[in-house]
Amino acid sequence: MVFLLSLALVLWATTALILTILSTRWTVKFFIIIILLMSSMTGYFMDTYHVVIDDDMIRNMLQTDVHEAMDLFSFKQVLYFVFLGLLPSYIVYKVPLKIRAIHINLFKQLKQVLLLLLIIALSVFFSFGHYSTFVREHKPLRYMANPSYWIYSIGNYISATMNVSEFIVQRIGTDAKVIKSPNSLPKIVIMVVGEATRADHFSLNGYAKETTPNSKKKHLSTSPTYTLVGLLQLCQYLVCFLSIPSPNTTTKKAYKPKMSWTYSTTQETSLYYGETTTQTPKV
Repeated sequence: MVFLLSLALVLWATTALILTILSTRWTVKFFIIIILLMSSMTGYFMDTYHVVIDDDMIRNMLQTDVHEAMDLFSFKQVLYFVFLGLLPSYIVYKVPLKIRAIHINLFKQLKQVLLLLLIIALSVFFSFGHYSTFVREHKPLRYMANPSYWIYSIGNYISATMNVSEFIVQRIGTDAKVIKSPNSLPKIVIMVVGEATRADHFSLNGYAKETTPNSKKKHLSTSPTYTLVGLLQLCQYLVCFLSIPSPNTTTKKAYKPKMSWTYSTTQETSLYYGETTTQTPKV
């Protein structure tokens, strides 16, 4: 219990330290209101979808269009925004500020920064054993700190975006040709890329709501247990479908495509009517 109180104090002092450094009498309300509004939405997505708002998620958010964003809209989101964002922001907006000379404000800010640093240092010092274990064994929990982590992630995103060199797309393998065999059925691979597309929300994988009617008409089989390697800079999830005749079709000839790839457990897997069988991985 003592450690939890100390941790809460450290998080509060860290947030106050960030606001103290960034704020002036002209910007203090602006920063607080922005943090309240964004933290309400951050809290909603973290609580509802169990995600963390890191620099990759910020990149996804900036690349999401209005249609995708509206798919995530809900009444619960409105409640979060109103009671945790708008109402506290209105209270902050109505609080009058005391106007002081600039040198007096700077001196008070310096004292406040030193006091907050002292609070953080003493809290960590008196519970150092707990903090060392906590940081070593529970690193992912720092991702859940709201608002400090999403503020840190915005800084990471800006730094990574500004330091990226020009991206040049070069065509390779332009002389490659597809050789069709008359005795084999065509294989079709569809990759659905996007952080708003989740394999557990496809009706082909057993989801109650009909979300893939066109794919079902084509008798596609899926492998919902796969985890594919993807590029974090470009996508969050990959969903693959194979054009395999399903058991309820009238096709008499069984078609067993051989397909393998390296995924998170470095195993090689073959597919047959959506069933998976683990084989000895190649080294």
